[in-house]
Amino acid sequence: MKILSKIFSKLRTNVDDKSKKYFLKGFGHLINQDYDKALEDLKEVVMQNTHMVEMYVALGTLYRNKGEYLKAIHIHESAVGEKNIKDDLKKQILHELVLDYKLSGQYDKALFNLNNLLKMDKSPVLFKLLASLYFDKGDYESAIKSYLKYSKISKKDVSKEVANCYYKLSENQSDIKKRIKLLKKSLGYFAAFRLANYKLLEEYTTLKNKKLIYEQIKNIINYDIFYSMEDLNKVSNIYFDDEKLDVFVKECIKKVSQKNENPLYYLFLANYFSKKGELDKAKSLLADYISDGKRYNIVLEKYLELINEPVLKSVVSDRKYICKKCEETYLEYYDICPKCGAIQAIYFN
Repeated sequence: MKILSKIFSKLRTNVDDKSKKYFLKGFGHLINQDYDKALEDLKEVVMQNTHMVEMYVALGTLYRNKGEYLKAIHIHESAVGEKNIKDDLKKQILHELVLDYKLSGQYDKALFNLNNLLKMDKSPVLFKLLASLYFDKGDYESAIKSYLKYSKISKKDVSKEVANCYYKLSENQSDIKKRIKLLKKSLGYFAAFRLANYKLLEEYTTLKNKKLIYEQIKNIINYDIFYSMEDLNKVSNIYFDDEKLDVFVKECIKKVSQKNENPLYYLFLANYFSKKGELDKAKSLLADYISDGKRYNIVLEKYLELINEPVLKSVVSDRKYICKKCEETYLEYYDICPKCGAIQAIYFN
């Protein structure tokens, strides 16, 4: 979008009215994310203005947005080889080419072009792109170095990204002690990182070290790292197996009495009371939560089930989660948003 805006300002004086008309139409389609129609109009402009390298660059970017990476690469490779192009335009083309190769999974070629670009441009955003390339390639140690360099230059927080890199390194480690060490490093950057916390709990369970198991559970409860009923069940099952379920129930009641907003404590207690035959207590608990204005779909669904309202229950959206960054909704929880890539940004809808 940015490069097309620059091109239009140039088109005002350098091309005829017919080209301007096609470009305006194409730009409108682009805003509406109708890439097929945008491509049709932009091709017309390119045919009539073959001298404008910028037009080829824009055309390649549109192909990439459509997922036609080979066409995008071919166009951008041709454009970057043009003689007498200005440095700013060359940097823009190299950036587009890096994205082409990245999205097509050709990470070595993306890194090659990005390193060439970094010789011309030391912008912080390029170091972040470098880190993401190393991460996608599976070179997590290089990704960590690049994220930290980006953070130093830009003063931006990359704790979640670095934590995720250490978590990925732990997945590739066969030795349990080394895995635990890497998981602790991960939590050193992001203490509330769900993936690392539950993996560490799993490792301590494998070692059958009760002291470490309950210390880790305490961390999970303190940081309120419950994002699905599966999370709660993992923890409650440990208490149940040790005949200490009442201890966990008391922890949940404590959270509820503190007006904790996490709906899973209320759902767990509602299920617990229901199984004990205390249905009125379960209904009252959820009714109070809903009356406080916390109308999460996951709670509404359970409450309507308890009061036997199947018709109303069917109206409640099954999209129980939403990303706080891009606002995409999901049926289930994801640690990393499939749409925008945000780490642990998904919450109850």
